[in-house]
Amino acid sequence: MQGESVRCPTCQSEALQSDRCEERIVVGGETFVVDVVCERCVKCGEEVVSYQARSAAELTVAFALAQRGRLSGTTLRFMRKALGYQAGELATLIDVTPETFSRWENGERLPEGRAFVLVGLLVAARLRGSNDAVGLLEALRAPVQFAAAPVKLAG
Repeated sequence: MQGESVRCPTCQSEALQSDRCEERIVVGGETFVVDVVCERCVKCGEEVVSYQARSAAELTVAFALAQRGRLSGTTLRFMRKALGYQAGELATLIDVTPETFSRWENGERLPEGRAFVLVGLLVAARLRGSNDAVGLLEALRAPVQFAAAPVKLAG
């Protein structure tokens, strides 16, 4: 709430200062260490990482997994969650059935390479602060008919 001061979750002290912390994220048995902005309690040393900083760290890890080609259901699930999608939403966006996507995430089937690449591209675009990849995938699902007259594009 507005006006309330932030307190340390361990000792309830209000003496917090901005710092850099290491966020450890484990995916499929592999540990990633990401440097994040945090608040550190001056009294007890507790580190408090904001939701936004944690989300950015998870997106960074998702990108590293995509770059490494870690094709597995666990990796795909982590990447989807880092993007903030429900399984059915992402399945629709990449043009597969929710059942197929569920089988991939649950390890019943190995994810298709093309789907993995699409999700990786979505992660890369999100890291750049762009929604272009999402827009292109949505456009493929509802293509526009060619216009009879020339279309003028800004250059």
